[in-house]
Amino acid sequence: MTIPRLELSAAVVAVKMEQMLRRELKLNVCGSTFWTDSMLVLQYIKNTSKRLHTFAANRVAVIHDGSSVDQWRYVNTDRNPADDASRGLDAHNMISKDRWRKGPEFLWQDEKSWPATPQTPNLLETDREVKKVAVSRATGGAVTADPVARLISKYFSWNHLKKAVAWVLRCKKWLIERRSRSIWSGNRLTAAEMDDAELAVIRYVQRINYEQEIRDLEKGRRSVQRQISIYSLEPIIDDNGVLRLGGRLRQAPVEESRKFPSILPKHHHVSTLIVRHAHDTLLGHSGKEHVLSVVRQQYWIPKARSLIKNILKACVVCK
Repeated sequence: MTIPRLELSAAVVAVKMEQMLRRELKLNVCGSTFWTDSMLVLQYIKNTSKRLHTFAANRVAVIHDGSSVDQWRYVNTDRNPADDASRGLDAHNMISKDRWRKGPEFLWQDEKSWPATPQTPNLLETDREVKKVAVSRATGGAVTADPVARLISKYFSWNHLKKAVAWVLRCKKWLIERRSRSIWSGNRLTAAEMDDAELAVIRYVQRINYEQEIRDLEKGRRSVQRQISIYSLEPIIDDNGVLRLGGRLRQAPVEESRKFPSILPKHHHVSTLIVRHAHDTLLGHSGKEHVLSVVRQQYWIPKARSLIKNILKACVVCK
C-alpha cells in the first residue's frame, strides 16, 4: 500500500476513534479537531471537483460522514508526537519525551496559539488517486468529456456494448431518414446491425489511438512513418476506413478478416472486452494460446499475450 493510502487510512481511523470515544465516554463534547501532517490527505478531504479511484473515494466518504472539512487541521511533522512511533525510537526514548506522554505542547495552550493550517492547494490531475477523464474538443474550443468514451467504459461485455451501439445507430438512422416508427418493430437487432455496430466501435478506437497513422495512409502514403509503434505491422486502410494488419497473406484462401485483422491498441477497454469475450464466452475459459489464436482471427493487438495473461490471471473461474 502506498504512503498516501496509509495516511488516508489513518485519517479514517481517527474519525472512527472519535466516534467511539463519544459513544463510550458519554461526555458532553463541545467539538473535535482532527490533525494530520499530510497535506495530501487534506487535499483529498477538501477536494470537490475531481473523481477519485475507489479506494480513496470510499475512505474520503467515511471521513466526510464522520467529520466536517473545517475540523481538519495541519500539524508540521516536527510538532507531531505520533510521528515518533514511525522513526524507530525505542520505548525508553519515547517515554522519556514529555510530548509522547502529554501530547504536543501547543494543545495545552489557547486555541489561538495552535499551528495555522497553510493554504491547501488543489489536488493535481496527475495524482495517482485521481481518475483520468477522456476529453475531446467541441466546436467553439470548449473541452467536454467524450460521450462515446463514457458509453464504452460503462460496459463490461463485448456483446452488450455492440448491442448498445447498434441501438444508437438505429436511432440515428431513424432521425436522419425520418422514417416510420416501424423501424423499431420487433425490438430485435439484426446481424447486419450488430456488424455495423462492431465496425463503428473499432473505427472509433482506431481514430482515437492511431490518428496520425490513419491520416498518413489516407493521404496516399504507402506506409506510416518508421518511428510509429505499428510500423512493423505494415498497416493498411480498407474500404470501410478500418486500419488493418498488412502482410503477405493477400492471396491466401481464407476470409478477409483473417488475412487482414483489425489493429487495436493493447491498453484500451475495447481490447480487454474482446479478449474477455473470447476467453469467457467463445472458448469456455481456455488457455492463453487458444485465446490468442481465436482473437487473431479478427483482431491484431500488439503484445496481446501480456493482455491475455493478465485477464486469465484475474479470471475467478480459472483460479
